[in-house]
Amino acid sequence: MNSPRLNRVLQYINQAGFATTEELSEAAGVSLQTIRRDIRILSDQNLIIKYHGGVAKLNMAATSSDALAVNDNLTDSTEN
Repeated sequence: MNSPRLNRVLQYINQAGFATTEELSEAAGVSLQTIRRDIRILSDQNLIIKYHGGVAKLNMAATSSDALAVNDNLTDSTEN
């Protein structure tokens, strides 16, 4: 991640804990389309968690086994 804008967006999310796409768009001074693209990039790099309508910072205390357990639970729920 070498974009100063992506760094600012990530810093904003980490400080706020959660932010809507509208908040991020306004804070970064870019369109919603641009901020959604930035969110996708940051999410693909596992730097943030993407939710409908917003994003949250990663909980650094979560372990990969926690993530696997959540994934297994989601898979089980969709199979029933």
